[in-house]
Amino acid sequence: MPSSPITSYSSSINLSRGSSTFSADLKPYQPLESDLNSAFKSIDNILTNQTRAIAHLAAQYRKSKWSIEQMKSSLLILNDSLNKGGKIVVSGMGKSFKIATKTVATLNSLGLHSASLHPSEALHGDLGMIREDHNDSLIIISASGNSPELNLMLNYIPITIPIVLVTCTKISSLASNKRISSVLYAELPSHLNEKSIYGLSAPTISTTLCLTLLDAVSISLSELNIKDINARKSIF
Repeated sequence: MPSSPITSYSSSINLSRGSSTFSADLKPYQPLESDLNSAFKSIDNILTNQTRAIAHLAAQYRKSKWSIEQMKSSLLILNDSLNKGGKIVVSGMGKSFKIATKTVATLNSLGLHSASLHPSEALHGDLGMIREDHNDSLIIISASGNSPELNLMLNYIPITIPIVLVTCTKISSLASNKRISSVLYAELPSHLNEKSIYGLSAPTISTTLCLTLLDAVSISLSELNIKDINARKSIF
């Protein structure tokens, strides 16, 4: 009797993305002890390099005058928006949108009015979320700085809306866009990027840096906007 497609371990899968097709035979495999040891070494390698990347980021914001000035400018822009009754809208594509939703959750938990906006949804009617008459501000997240959806979305953002870019790439199409008011740069040295460490460009270290930087911004913005620690505790 042929095996059920649910219980069978061997199958051919066609996966398509755009014009490419990938076929694979899945077969049962029991990892050897040597395989597990190798996997453990990979975990240690990744955790070590994630730590090094964050340490590099911390050093950057202690030593780089440009990064420090851009950070101060970003905090002033976002704080001014909140002080005028506006909200902070956060947007990004793919993994960056996941970071956007987490950042929004953090900001709101700190009593800082925020909302997430997906670029694709924005271009299909959700741009009304960003209100220039309400003094809103916008944070866009793109590790590469070249997200086409974000570049397109910027064409429809009201000119008076200040925009802060969070990126791991200092020179990019978004960084050079005249609509960008300031840049929160999370520098990722080539020897610490994903492809150099484990041969794949899967967003891991770059997303960690962007998320860590936005966590720091969220807490700093809370302290800047709400001076009293007891008030901050009460809100949280």
